[in-house]
Amino acid sequence: HISKFRFHEPYDSVMADSFISQLFNSRVFQQHACRTGEDNGHVAPDVPIQGSVKGICFEALKANVMSMCFFDRLADSGITVGKDAKIRGCFEDNIDGMACNSLLRKALVDEDDDNYELFNDEDREEVIFRLFRHLVFGGGGMCQYEDYLKPYLDVCKLLYKDLISVCKNKKTGGILEAILRVSLNGSARLREVARGPLT
Repeated sequence: HISKFRFHEPYDSVMADSFISQLFNSRVFQQHACRTGEDNGHVAPDVPIQGSVKGICFEALKANVMSMCFFDRLADSGITVGKDAKIRGCFEDNIDGMACNSLLRKALVDEDDDNYELFNDEDREEVIFRLFRHLVFGGGGMCQYEDYLKPYLDVCKLLYKDLISVCKNKKTGGILEAILRVSLNGSARLREVARGPLT
């Protein structure tokens, strides 16, 4: 579930605390947003956000990737094979509650896997990487995974283009947009991404 909210006021990163607090406490946001519940470490049904929201944590994510070539390293490393980019399988392993039955899944979450280093810490802060990882693992235990890379890349590209408004900063060449990963009360399972264009 992705919800998109627009903010039509000047925004500066120093006001992020206030912006996030006002957003999560607004009636309009609370009518549409949910957070994923948790029951003994297992994902439970979505829980509506209601009332006064406190304990909001956030981190700024990067949106510097401008091309899907960012994922070419998956083929270069042998995680995918052939022209059709079939994802290579492996013996299933359970890592942090996630079933990893392919080299792709292991490379995304298993820090002990040889391919984990294909994406360094800076790469993993990119919005496009986070979207891709959500697509690969989304759905929890009910996730129906793909055998080929293309469906993941196609959907990731569409979501990324929909979430990112390209507006270059003349000084830095970067994208003028704030992408914030938000969690409530220390829970890392909030599904919405709050964002606002920088002016």
